[in-house]
Amino acid sequence: MKYYWGPGIIQDGMLDDNCGRIVIFDDKALVSYIKTADHNYLLRGLASKYRFNKDEVINKAIRLYFKWEENSFIISGVRKIDNEIIEENYDFYRKIIKRALK
Repeated sequence: MKYYWGPGIIQDGMLDDNCGRIVIFDDKALVSYIKTADHNYLLRGLASKYRFNKDEVINKAIRLYFKWEENSFIISGVRKIDNEIIEENYDFYRKIIKRALK
């Protein structure tokens, strides 16, 4: 399985059946493989699952899109800040994303 970082490649309103969403807070991630579960739903789910403060998760979590294409995932940030945070500590977040998408 290959993973590619592609900021700006996947955009809201352009999601197809091969797309999903990821949210990351601290070192925990939650994934939705269906495009109908939005980031707000995942943020609340992540806060509940790990007993984090819901408001803190909503304000500080990273929001990502992913797309499955021929034995690989393309990962893209939702907002500019998401891209910047990932790129500042790429190796750390790469491990979290790979673990979440398995």
